Amino acid sequence: MHTIFKPHSVFREAGSRDPTANAMGMFRLTSRSERSSRLSSWTLGIQTIASTIGSMTRVRYCLRVSHDAG
Repeated sequence: MHTIFKPHSVFREAGSRDPTANAMGMFRLTSRSERSSRLSSWTLGIQTIASTIGSMTRVRYCLRVSHDAG
């Protein structure tokens, strides 16, 4: 259960400024982990959810801009 919370410390160490550094830190963590496949699939799920939320927000923003213009 504790291995799930390790990525957050990696993200904090790498710094949110550099997504590549975060990804590399995550990769280093997963390759070292015994449950690397489970952790990487969990990370992939988080990325999918984040991108879905991002695209939804972008659509909502575009609708709001077009509504204001009209």
